[in-house]
Amino acid sequence: MPHITVEYSANLADAADLQRLLMSFHEALARIGVEIEDCKSRAYRCDVYRVGGGARTRGFVHVTLAVLDHRPPEAQREAGELLLGILQRSVVSDLDCDFTVEVRPMRTDGYFKVRAVAGPVA
Repeated sequence: MPHITVEYSANLADAADLQRLLMSFHEALARIGVEIEDCKSRAYRCDVYRVGGGARTRGFVHVTLAVLDHRPPEAQREAGELLLGILQRSVVSDLDCDFTVEVRPMRTDGYFKVRAVAGPVA
């Protein structure tokens, strides 16, 4: 926890260095108290999409940040605004692009995690 999912329109495929973007998200969240080793991120390119009237000169990047529901609303808002700022600074394109961030609380009583640590193979 937290989980970060990035969805982006295919016309931005070459516009963003996704690994750098995800690392920027992790580092920023660590600065506000999240354990960086607990961050998990993934990015999905959307080949089938439509923005507004459908002009191919429009694109989007949508980030979903899933955090456990015990985090105060102020902390959730701060994290969302932080990620939105990173998006604005990091994704450079000659397209009109919509950047959005959604912070989604995950129910603490419905989230289960175990970390399997790699060991010697017998």
